[in-house]
Amino acid sequence: MADSAQIPIFEFTAEELATKLEENGGGSSESLELARQARNLLELFRSAVRPGDEERTQAVSALVDLNRRAQEFLSRRRAE
Repeated sequence: MADSAQIPIFEFTAEELATKLEENGGGSSESLELARQARNLLELFRSAVRPGDEERTQAVSALVDLNRRAQEFLSRRRAE
């Protein structure tokens, strides 16, 4: 699982996703929900209390899945 040195890349990814969705999502309910999920993961990664291995694994998996869904959403938006 990710060690503490890898957490900043997860923070960066979550924050970047949230920003892209907020700026390019057209204010749709889907983009706002995806951005909210990204901000929630960002809070977890930034938490002063380090999550356990299982919680980190779940959070990283959630971030990978969220990234895929967000990229698909943004790709659809660009095609419109």
